[in-house]
Amino acid sequence: IRRRGNARAWGRRAMRVGNVIVTLELSGLQPLDIEAPAFMPADELAGKLLESLKVMLPDMFLGASGLRLFFDGKEMPGGSTLASVGAWDGTVIKAVRR
Repeated sequence: IRRRGNARAWGRRAMRVGNVIVTLELSGLQPLDIEAPAFMPADELAGKLLESLKVMLPDMFLGASGLRLFFDGKEMPGGSTLASVGAWDGTVIKAVRR
């Protein structure tokens, strides 16, 4: 999972490799544009995101036990994917610490 500066510039390339550029909203932080796998189950994606956040922002996330991901105001079920809920380039995903 890589952080990107401009989601639109990467849209076509991301679609070819099964990744999407989404904006990750986290309480107390500026939104992050990230490249994420479109077909990874949400529970696995949340784990990968948390691993990255623990490295990027250890003061905020080192003690976190997990993340809950929300799309369109609803929590993403563990087995769902960004693709299965209709999240594509430019979509906003909200993440909440557990």
